[in-house]
Amino acid sequence: MKDGVLNDPPACHFDPKTLLCKEGDTDNCLTAPQVAALKKIYDGPVDAKGKQMFPGFLPGGEEGEGGWAAWIDGGPGKDLQSVFAHGFFTNMISSKEPIDLKSINVETAVKLADDQQAQTFNATDPNLKPFAARGGKLIIYHGWSDAALPPQGSIKYYNSVEEAMGPGKPEVFMRLFMAPGMQHCGGGPGPNSFGQFAPGADADHDINQALERWVEKGIAPDKLIATKFVDDKPEKGVAMTRPLCGYPQAATYKGTGDTNDAANFECTHDAEIVYTAKDPGVKPPRALHAPEPKYSKTAKELGIQGVVTLSAVIGPDGKAHDVQVVNSLEPSLDANAIAAVKTWKFAPGSKDGRPVAVFLRLEIDFKLR
Repeated sequence: MKDGVLNDPPACHFDPKTLLCKEGDTDNCLTAPQVAALKKIYDGPVDAKGKQMFPGFLPGGEEGEGGWAAWIDGGPGKDLQSVFAHGFFTNMISSKEPIDLKSINVETAVKLADDQQAQTFNATDPNLKPFAARGGKLIIYHGWSDAALPPQGSIKYYNSVEEAMGPGKPEVFMRLFMAPGMQHCGGGPGPNSFGQFAPGADADHDINQALERWVEKGIAPDKLIATKFVDDKPEKGVAMTRPLCGYPQAATYKGTGDTNDAANFECTHDAEIVYTAKDPGVKPPRALHAPEPKYSKTAKELGIQGVVTLSAVIGPDGKAHDVQVVNSLEPSLDANAIAAVKTWKFAPGSKDGRPVAVFLRLEIDFKLR
């Protein structure tokens, strides 16, 4: 990318094996152990059964002063991840024997942390019904290039809230904005200023003003305009602007105009690879809310029964897109089947723990009762 910013990092399916050294170890390639280590960082920790325990870090945030050099690959005791982990397990966790972070099993470490400190530190309860019931509004933001906290952890939480409260319910009181190219809370090559540290121009450019407007005037923020200042210094002027879109949408270039101008981008559902349920590592979508289609008066009078077979792409947003008739039954029933499926809500499919678009065949059964 010319600007060094990935708008939608999950759509980048980078394989570390492409960097494997072919003729000896050099600075321009990775050894097999290095490739394996890099893959573990991208994949996230897994349990004994190979199930992902928490999302890994995504491609695109490796470089930069506040990137991996500071948080991940500085070496034991030097990078911030190991410094914080050592401090936590030394000062906040009790154990009979000293904990060696280089050798402890990750499941054991997580269990120790959860048993002793989950009530204090874990902000993962998806049941926000009491908060929503009293009119609370919540805006979460996360930088896609965050090397401290895996960005997809925030997406995982958003999806868990929707699964706990019901399809579409979070949209009433909750927004998640993923910031392309932004590191931990700020910094990075992307547009990283939207009122989180210093006031923005208005509610469209300032996350705090956007929250205030939502609470006081009922205007929900569907996007924010983020700014990248030259050398991250406002007095030097604006380098670029870009919209931050409410998850699960992402900023898409319209195809014309300056790519440094937010006006030339629009918020759309990502157009990443569409998988099938049979692809390796793919977990198929699961219907959470599937209202039955209406039976047309004409079909009832004619006594028509049977199955309409549809194809659809279930997006990372849990909604059905590009719904098409594969096997027709009767025109009015075909149309009603499509209309019904477009209202369905799914737990999105996933690949290696990441929400993905999955192609499905759906059979809609019409029976006279």
